[in-house]
Amino acid sequence: MKKLLLLVSIISFTLLSSCSKTDDTPTDTGNNGGGGTPTTTYFFKCKVNGVERSFKAFTLAKDDTINPNYIILVAYANENNTQPPFFTITMANKSPGWVKGLTYNFNETEQSSTANFTDEGNFNYKSLNTPGNGGLTLTFTDFDVNKGGKVGGIFSGNLQLEENTNTVIITDGTFLVKMFN
Repeated sequence: MKKLLLLVSIISFTLLSSCSKTDDTPTDTGNNGGGGTPTTTYFFKCKVNGVERSFKAFTLAKDDTINPNYIILVAYANENNTQPPFFTITMANKSPGWVKGLTYNFNETEQSSTANFTDEGNFNYKSLNTPGNGGLTLTFTDFDVNKGGKVGGIFSGNLQLEENTNTVIITDGTFLVKMFN
């Protein structure tokens, strides 16, 4: 638990101090049409109840750089601002490890990996409140666990409030983020 709290603190500090969306590291050393160095554009976006959302500040970090047990992905709608709306997704390591193609199903039956979406009204929709036949599904399309590695994926589903059965529907979720540590 201490590691998770430390990791969340690191992520929050990182988001507030640096919210770069591009990487100047060359991705192609060949001919790129005479232009400068190609860059990678990182993003986190989805539709929330049918409304397109593009998050401006996001980070992905491990609880342990050598042997990670948890990875946390945080995405905020605004740069340098931790006000809602935002996503927090915590993933526990599972077989076959941190690899491309790994899928998570976040719902009430999965207690060690969670997904939360907090909207502008500060309502917190959680996977832990979502019945086992629902929830949010996330699949990694790219996964480089090393520091600075690219991690991408797709996600969709629904999350539910704790107080009642109100849900938020997430569709067309995609992301490509850089591993922080």
